[in-house]
Amino acid sequence: MNKILIFFFLLTIVSLAASHRHKHGKVKKIVKVMTVGGKPMNDFGGSRRGGFRRRGGDTHVHHHHHHHQPKASSSSSSSSSESREEPIVGAEKPVHTTLSAPLPTPKPLPPACEKEWLSFKRKSELWCVLVGNQGADNHAFSQAEAEKICKKHGATLTGVISSEERDKIADEALHQLGEMKMEVGAVWLGATTTPDCTVKSCGEEDTFKWTDGHTTGVAGFKWGEHEPDNQDYGSDKACIQQIVMSPTYAKDSTNHKFAEFFEHGDFDKHSCKGGESPKTRLYACGKKAV
Repeated sequence: MNKILIFFFLLTIVSLAASHRHKHGKVKKIVKVMTVGGKPMNDFGGSRRGGFRRRGGDTHVHHHHHHHQPKASSSSSSSSSESREEPIVGAEKPVHTTLSAPLPTPKPLPPACEKEWLSFKRKSELWCVLVGNQGADNHAFSQAEAEKICKKHGATLTGVISSEERDKIADEALHQLGEMKMEVGAVWLGATTTPDCTVKSCGEEDTFKWTDGHTTGVAGFKWGEHEPDNQDYGSDKACIQQIVMSPTYAKDSTNHKFAEFFEHGDFDKHSCKGGESPKTRLYACGKKAV
């Protein structure tokens, strides 16, 4: 009779285990331990120490009746049974890594001229020109003194590559002369006579060459009447000054010295030492934009 009860009890446990696995969809190992007479029992054969423990000659099976317990859930059994869940070996949590995109490399700024410098777009570069007379010891400074001032600006006396450059330099110089209440002046440019042409003129295109290391060609030349002349200036070279004068000066008959032979912006072959003809001079420094 006791074996029949044990059989049905085990059958109930197997049914509960099957129901538990069906609901959770996971394989779990459930170990059921039955106690008989307060001692664990391996199988139908008896206790671990051999046979059932008898009291008063009767075989006594200790178990808890289900009507004394709350309805067993799918994850637990009676107090006489133990359920142990073994974790699945090798399962690892996914590692989430956030990769940030590299910052774009900023594009370099295009070359530009400094404030107060004229900008000229040449074929292969942006050319900057500073017109002025600040830094000179006097109003009639020489070409060599003008070159020294340009060096302080990281530049050199500029050549002229086109009529556009020539006209803009002359107009800027005239604007500055107007602020000084002057109507006529001259601008030192970066040029010197070619060999064998210091005294005798070799023509409008061959008497002078540019010295700034960037300017080439002869398109920028525009000479006054009878220029470049054949005068000897008492030196191993001559220089170029650009004549700058206002329209009112050109109409004044008493100032015919320049108005008769030059137009605003024309070139004049002159002594590199400067002098009083005309009184006020300026420089035109040039450099490549960075």
